[in-house]
Amino acid sequence: GYDVLIAAVQRLSGSPGLVLFHACLVFLAFFTIRRSAGLSAADPLTLAGCLLLGVMASELRFEARPELVSYLFLALVLHLLHRRGLGLPSPLCLLPLIHLVWANCHSLFVLGWVALGCFWVGGWIRNRRPDRDLLGWGVASAAAAFVSPYGWRGVAQTLTLATRLNASHPFA
Repeated sequence: GYDVLIAAVQRLSGSPGLVLFHACLVFLAFFTIRRSAGLSAADPLTLAGCLLLGVMASELRFEARPELVSYLFLALVLHLLHRRGLGLPSPLCLLPLIHLVWANCHSLFVLGWVALGCFWVGGWIRNRRPDRDLLGWGVASAAAAFVSPYGWRGVAQTLTLATRLNASHPFA
């Protein structure tokens, strides 16, 4: 999916369009993070400083790379889950759609699964009961990742790539 999108952007607007597209991905990811952080009572100056530090710390990863799509999708998933955790309206029905697109664009979609699991367990511990709605949407999100031209092999390949996170791997 990412390759198809990039080819379309390249065809329509050339290299400048690719740079602008990736800059928009970075902007939207940090905009979503800012919106999430603003859900809690926070000092605006502290929030701006932390956001600036986050941008500076991750700046090396802002090249035109497919993982920028994952940053945006992870920020969206965390935003929806954070709203849910605060008891605010949260359209959880968007989670499977996000995972469907995410799994067809980049292999880091498993981070969305991890976030869903963490919020589900955390909510269970805090509320002393499982959140059945979140569990249902989480299962639907996991199932959505299998809807790709590669099916279960695409998910298995993603889990195989997770071995690169081992500290002894050269890419670690």
